[in-house]
Amino acid sequence: MYQYDQPNQFNNENKQAYGSRPSSYPPPVYGNGLFDDGPEGKSRGVAMLLAIFTGSLGLHYFYLGKTTGGIVYLIITLFSCGTVTGLLGLIQGIIMLGMTNEEFRRHYVLNPSSMPF
Repeated sequence: MYQYDQPNQFNNENKQAYGSRPSSYPPPVYGNGLFDDGPEGKSRGVAMLLAIFTGSLGLHYFYLGKTTGGIVYLIITLFSCGTVTGLLGLIQGIIMLGMTNEEFRRHYVLNPSSMPF
């Protein structure tokens, strides 16, 4: 245990000097594990599993916050008995498996499109 002269060595003066990151630093790198959450709390592994196993219901779109895409998947499922959307979900899950977390985040989470294929 270290002994300090002051009980709170990081007062407001030091927070301004040490607490902020200069803008010249690169953005933080998040883990590239399959189930690592990004800053938005969305995991590539969870989205991939939802796409593979429940792709015909569009649950991966609901998980990613793309409710319009999820509703479209549900409607297409009703008309095609789940064959078309099940195959698309399987393909999307395999694509998500091959992506890095940054690619996943850029393509599925940060993309304003309601149905990013």
